[in-house]
Amino acid sequence: MSTTPAVEPQSTKAAPKDARQLHLANPLMKGPDVAGAQRLLLENPYGSFPCGTADGEYGPATAAATKAAKFALGYPPAQVNGVFGPQLRAYLSNAQPLPADFQNRRKAREHVVTGDALIRQKIVEYAKWGCTNETKIHYAEVRPMNGLGSPEGLPLTTDCSGFATCCYKWAGGPDPSGHDFNGSGWTGDMISTGRHIAQSALKPGDLLVFGGPPAKQHVCIVIEPGDDPKLRDDLIGGAEAFRSRHAASIERRGAGTRIAWTVAWR
Repeated sequence: MSTTPAVEPQSTKAAPKDARQLHLANPLMKGPDVAGAQRLLLENPYGSFPCGTADGEYGPATAAATKAAKFALGYPPAQVNGVFGPQLRAYLSNAQPLPADFQNRRKAREHVVTGDALIRQKIVEYAKWGCTNETKIHYAEVRPMNGLGSPEGLPLTTDCSGFATCCYKWAGGPDPSGHDFNGSGWTGDMISTGRHIAQSALKPGDLLVFGGPPAKQHVCIVIEPGDDPKLRDDLIGGAEAFRSRHAASIERRGAGTRIAWTVAWR
């Protein structure tokens, strides 16, 4: 893990003498300034950028939220990274207005930010469609994956990772397996390709991946975040169970060990 990230430009307003650039490091940076940055990411005039809870630890979820905030606020492309510095703090706290060029880029990117939210909504809608049509969706580990080019096509024969990939493809999202929707990919690919996040940073449309032996690996689509998120539970152990269940109940039923909440957006 790099400890020499790009440095964020300094705010034109004086920063506290103890202000530091926050970034991913090994060990992770910790402290009240990290917690303050997390609170600003969660609540600010420009929207909420989920980073999990304000636990004072600058991990991958906080770095990803920082990058999302910089994109949404209109930072130049070269500065859209996971470094949280005094300038970003000043913008999010409303201590300093966005410069005109930032405002122009922010306006130009609005459709991208809005588009991601709509894609997530569509992923969830397709997952629920699977629940409604469970009797017409059958389990088999078929590769290339069936259904990628036929949104809501029935009957459908697929497995858990195949169905999740279909939902992402039909909704216009990225391939959660990282294969550009070429029909290949398994749950293990989603574990290695997806960006791991804290449960508290979940959004609808993210994935929960269970590990363990290949026969027990499983993936679910998150329908509703929360302490025990509601999931679209598909095809556990070959059973055609297209129902919305919760993470704890799925784990108790033998879907392996819950090892990663993942998001395909990087």
